[in-house]
Amino acid sequence: MTRFASTAMASAAWGVAGVAAALLLVQLLAPLGATGSLLALSAAAGYASLTEFGARRGRDPALGSLAEAAAAGLVQFLGVWTLIALTGPWAAQADEFLTTTRFRFYAAVALGGAFTVSLLLRLVAQRRPDLPGRLLVQGMTFWVSPFFGFFSPVVFAAMSVSGFGGAPTGLAGLGVAAGMVATHLAGRFLADWFTEAR
Repeated sequence: MTRFASTAMASAAWGVAGVAAALLLVQLLAPLGATGSLLALSAAAGYASLTEFGARRGRDPALGSLAEAAAAGLVQFLGVWTLIALTGPWAAQADEFLTTTRFRFYAAVALGGAFTVSLLLRLVAQRRPDLPGRLLVQGMTFWVSPFFGFFSPVVFAAMSVSGFGGAPTGLAGLGVAAGMVATHLAGRFLADWFTEAR
């Protein structure tokens, strides 16, 4: 039980660190006149790098059990929510960038992205663990993923509850977050089915 808790805490900590890195990069680059694409690429790279590093330092969350994923997700949600609550005023540049982007919010993008990221990450982790899966997947979707919590249901939920980055709030935001959890699980199960079929 102690190992289970420590694994969940470590996974969540790297996820929170990834969000912090993404916000910090936008904060530093936005005043320098960086383009929207560069800011999005930097944020996605920062988030993906730290979460990938964390996955290689311990147990890869993409390969964990559903119970591990749920525990890590709950802790990461609380961590990201606390991070945004404490640094929200300080992260004004990041909030403005995520809110005023030309990408308007679409629930279909959030749901489809959560499914695709979950599917690809689990497939890569199972079949080619030597590849930097998070860097590859976030690199494919960098231009839109920061605006949807990097297609992580827990990060998106924390943004929604905090009203940060233009994410929908209230029941609408929580409904989308719940839908992202469902599509995330669908991607995970489909990846497992592909692997078993092979």
